[in-house]
Amino acid sequence: MPEIPDNSYASSEKAQPPVLSEKPALDERWFHQFRVIQPVNILKGVEASGVQREAQKVMFETEHLHNPNFSYPNLDINLLHDSESKLLELKEQIKEKEKDIDIRNIYTWKINEELAKTRMMACTTRVEEINKLNNPTEQELKERQQLMRRFRKYSAFVYGLPSSEIAAYSASKYLPMANEAMESDNVEVQATATRTPFYID
Repeated sequence: MPEIPDNSYASSEKAQPPVLSEKPALDERWFHQFRVIQPVNILKGVEASGVQREAQKVMFETEHLHNPNFSYPNLDINLLHDSESKLLELKEQIKEKEKDIDIRNIYTWKINEELAKTRMMACTTRVEEINKLNNPTEQELKERQQLMRRFRKYSAFVYGLPSSEIAAYSASKYLPMANEAMESDNVEVQATATRTPFYID
């Protein structure tokens, strides 16, 4: 009779994977605090309602409107200010209490990015308020210009700047058109043409 192998070492229980260490992640504390702060969804923030888009389209196609004007109901300036305040507070906590320089730098950069997005949306909200005024004051027009420049600065921080070739092409193509449109008899066309250089300068 053949010898029966010794299987005394075998277990009737199913093999279990090794237990992983429950040591917390190095950034666990900041990760959870950062997550609870409401992030800014830029695409959702500037999304106009379907009803409004359709109404503006009909008015444009029937020549009752030359420059469609959209409002952004998803933008709440109070929520934006609240998010900005919480981000700044968390940033200061990390700078003061985090000993690991890599974690400190990573979170500082990420928070700065979220701050830029939040401020972009705040600029958009205020510009829309000014655009809806029938007769904005000179001070309000200057404020709008400053906000648009600030928006561009934050956008460049988050998304980067276009190449010099693209910028040069845009300027050569659209600035002459804008200069010509400034002489238009239509006040809305004049206003749009006046703002154009600030977008591509």
